Amino acid sequence: MTAKVVQAADCVVAAINGGSFGQPIVAERKFLKTADLAKLGSDGTLKATVLCQSMKRELADRTHVRKTPIVDVIVHKVVESDAEFPDLLEVCEKIGDALFKRHFAAIKADCEQVEDKAIYDPESLNTSNLFASLLRITFKVVS
Repeated sequence: MTAKVVQAADCVVAAINGGSFGQPIVAERKFLKTADLAKLGSDGTLKATVLCQSMKRELADRTHVRKTPIVDVIVHKVVESDAEFPDLLEVCEKIGDALFKRHFAAIKADCEQVEDKAIYDPESLNTSNLFASLLRITFKVVS
């Protein structure tokens, strides 16, 4: 059996690749120690790199454990100018809206929180014109 956080990441990849967000976008799960944006290889297409962030466990009650997989989604694209930002941020918002409160039957979990950091890495934007926005997706699983 695959770790719950990996399953959650795979569910997010499937939701993004199966969704419609106003622009074509390709999502894939990767394992990176840190999100090294310079190595994400954005080639001008809009991409979403889905990363397994963490798994939190806490008591839900005396007999149940609440597992909270957390997944990061980095939406990234090399941009020509700042004029592209509004459309890219709208895509990010649409992805967050599509995931929020959604039930994922495959992992018996609900998306209970979406945190959006509009400009994830200003340095990459200034040096390589790489727009990157971070969505942190938090699931609720009770077992």
